Amino acid sequence: MDPRSGMRVAAVVVLAGAMLACALDVARIHRDGQLSAASANTASDPLATELLRCKAPGTDAANDAACKDAWAKSRERFFTPGQPYQHRPVDSFPLTPDLPEGPPAKDEIHRTPPRPPASTPSTSSDGR
Repeated sequence: MDPRSGMRVAAVVVLAGAMLACALDVARIHRDGQLSAASANTASDPLATELLRCKAPGTDAANDAACKDAWAKSRERFFTPGQPYQHRPVDSFPLTPDLPEGPPAKDEIHRTPPRPPASTPSTSSDGR
């Protein structure tokens, strides 16, 4: 076998292994996130536990009065309007002075800005 083709095969195997590891990690995170969100939601909301029971396969939810009531409450909760929007302007650039905090230091008060060096006109050798 040619050494180049062996290196190519090894690179493909390493790349496939890395892709498989990433896919398994993403699937694990996604699965754990769904479980924790569902358990946190049902622990604090009795309506959510009832809806989970009605969504479970094998239950006759179409004819169950408790499930119909739970779905009606869920629809009511979803479609009930919330608080009306109250427009409050946001001042992105508030009027604040760009001054340093505190009084200036004594050496900053009497300091004069540096002057550029005076340039003397150059004269050529012929006097122009």
